[in-house]
Amino acid sequence: MYQLVFIFGLAATIPANSALLMATSPIFVAIYGRMLGIERTNRLIWAGIVLSFAGILMVIGGGGEVSLGGGTLRGDLLILAAAMLWAAYTTASKPLLTRYSPIKVTALSMVAGTIPFVVISVPALLRQDWGASTISGWGALLYSAVFAVVVGYVIWYTSVQRVGNARTAVYSNLLPVVAGVIGWLLLGDRLTPLQLVGAAVVLAGIMLTRRGRMRQ
Repeated sequence: MYQLVFIFGLAATIPANSALLMATSPIFVAIYGRMLGIERTNRLIWAGIVLSFAGILMVIGGGGEVSLGGGTLRGDLLILAAAMLWAAYTTASKPLLTRYSPIKVTALSMVAGTIPFVVISVPALLRQDWGASTISGWGALLYSAVFAVVVGYVIWYTSVQRVGNARTAVYSNLLPVVAGVIGWLLLGDRLTPLQLVGAAVVLAGIMLTRRGRMRQ
């Protein structure tokens, strides 16, 4: 469900809005964990989560691209729903990881998610002109399936199992920071002073959650 909502949301909003709204996921993870009694969240962890989100706001807002609402409102709401779904997904995986390995949980989630996703996608698959697909397109699809999905999920579940839901979710806020650095190194993208400060704030937030985890 998360992936489907995220894709529809991404198609109806801009990447900057999507990145900012997905950065709320650690907040929902902490709330769900607290409500369900799955994971305790102390003040340091909460401070780290809030600080990390503030850093993301600076990293993304520093590029002057964020524009919530208006013509992108539908997409923005879908992305926010996706963030909440991803948080629920992460929180629900913790009990499973006490009994099964990250690889087994990944396999179970892939099977459970693929079946309904394929059923929903049948009309689009039938309309697709497969002859127009290029080798690079198939390569990108293969890379996405193997590394972004399978390997990515195994790493994610391993982290949830070892360091907990909230801390793992906060680490995901490094994504815009890493993307910005890669863009600067490979594409010559310019990083503003506010974005650099934001990156430092994200790292500070992650360090706070780490200290909070150690105190627990």
